[in-house]
Amino acid sequence: MMIEIDLDLIIDVLNLQVRAGDFSISCELRQGARESLLNGSWDPLDELLEANQSIQDVHNRLAYS
Repeated sequence: MMIEIDLDLIIDVLNLQVRAGDFSISCELRQGARESLLNGSWDPLDELLEANQSIQDVHNRLAYS
């Protein structure tokens, strides 16, 4: 027997809570991961690709390059 329930699942990263209907439970998240999700910088590869010119400028200024 299967019962189907339409229920929203909310993962509150700011307050570290998971909620479904009237049920709520605290959760854990590494501080670095939490901050990345909150400030929208969760993709470090994309950040590197966007900063390509800045990275190249630093490389060109290095004495050993």
